[in-house]
Amino acid sequence: MTNKKPPLIPIQPGHNLIVVERIIIQSKLEKSQKEKAPNLQLTKEQIAKMNKEKLESTGDILAVWDSHPLQAVILAMSEKQSEETGFKIGDKVAFRLGENVGTLMVFKKKTYICLYPHDILFKYLTSEA
Repeated sequence: MTNKKPPLIPIQPGHNLIVVERIIIQSKLEKSQKEKAPNLQLTKEQIAKMNKEKLESTGDILAVWDSHPLQAVILAMSEKQSEETGFKIGDKVAFRLGENVGTLMVFKKKTYICLYPHDILFKYLTSEA
């Protein structure tokens, strides 16, 4: 499978890097809070704290998330990377969370993430996630 699509942003990533744009996934708690109080503005820290407390109290990740919380769309990668990994530009993927995962990149006032292939857990085979 080759990567015939041009990059979705005009860059060529460095060695082994895949440039992605993060998809923001809302937790069940965040959705619920927005339904109850649409004008209430919660900070990222407040949301993260609520999610962590719920996860720790229930031990059930499904009590917090409907789908994997770290998702992205591949915007740029080399053709060689595409052939080696099976990923291609435009694929929706889930990636892992970790202290040394991803490097932030800013291009034309927008933030992207540079990942190594081993940071990607899987790609979605349908548009439903």
